[in-house]
Amino acid sequence: APGVAQQRAMLQAAAAGEATELEAVAATSPDELRPLAAQAFWACRERVMDQHFGQSGPWAPPHHESAAAMAIAALAGGGGLSEGAEVVDSPQQQCWQRVPREVAALRRPGGALRVNGYRLPSLSAEEMSVARFCLSMHTGAAGKPFRISDLPGQTSVATGILRQLIRASAVELRGDSTIGGSS
Repeated sequence: APGVAQQRAMLQAAAAGEATELEAVAATSPDELRPLAAQAFWACRERVMDQHFGQSGPWAPPHHESAAAMAIAALAGGGGLSEGAEVVDSPQQQCWQRVPREVAALRRPGGALRVNGYRLPSLSAEEMSVARFCLSMHTGAAGKPFRISDLPGQTSVATGILRQLIRASAVELRGDSTIGGSS
């Protein structure tokens, strides 16, 4: 059949073109290849996150809407609500914490930060510093409770980023205002 022969010829031509590209990559020095490999790795990682959250949608726990609204209200100055629904501590005294085991975050060049399927575009260095403090597991808050006064930078910048991280289900308001206790 002429169609099969033509398809085979096209596949062979494409393979020959790919072979010359592979030979060019093989001839590249390791110093030139490392940054390209790293860039390809991060592009694949970002693509996997895009596919996952594109199919599943941004992650939010079932109680997210009410908990986030309460946390944002506390951040805005209304204080937090204790279990007895009474107002406690000012926003500066509230304890916040990274949501354990439920945060997918990826920092991209150009100041973009992807958190649980949400994209926080064009963050300044100060905003990125606050986000890294809140989300890092080994530096910054390191997964432990923190107060707004612990955050680097200006308070207005810190509360703005904290508000975005709450909406992305990455940071939550702790029920108590103690920092030294277990989480």
